[in-house]
Amino acid sequence: MNQMTFSECDNTVLDMKEQIGRIVDAVCSEQQINPEYISVVENKENGISLWIKDPIKLKLSYMVFNITKAKTKYDVTIKKKEVDNVSVPEDGELKIYKDKIGSVTKCTVRFSLDSNSMYTYLRNIFDYDLKNYETSPDDSYGCCHLYKECSDSKKCLKEDKMSAKVCQYRKNLEQGRIFYGKNRNID
Repeated sequence: MNQMTFSECDNTVLDMKEQIGRIVDAVCSEQQINPEYISVVENKENGISLWIKDPIKLKLSYMVFNITKAKTKYDVTIKKKEVDNVSVPEDGELKIYKDKIGSVTKCTVRFSLDSNSMYTYLRNIFDYDLKNYETSPDDSYGCCHLYKECSDSKKCLKEDKMSAKVCQYRKNLEQGRIFYGKNRNID
């Protein structure tokens, strides 16, 4: 994975938004995803949230992370699956909050304002989440007009990679189940 260099001299929300915008541009370019499916949102708590939009409705559907800035620190709120799959840098302090029965309710990684690894960590989280993004079956579609060509190629041919992520037929093709065309193997 390519490393990115970020200037952390200006610690304003505007600068955070600019830095996160650079992350979005780089990761979307690498994964061939149109950035229209991503939204950087300023929030009330002097921070920013990064969201993945539903590819069909183009509404916010999955929060990648929320970052808030206080006088001496940044707090990055993420999900448990990100803690399990993206290594927390040495200068990040992980806090996992649980409810009374022990279920994880929130994960926060705290960074000092002069952290050298925070934006790279945010990039890694976004990269992981975008690669693994899936919607519920209710927010997906069966197949598109390319289903015969996809069947003959044994893979999804949809150029819009994000929209392809919500195609149920693509998942069948990836599992070797082909319903149409010359490669049909399901009756």
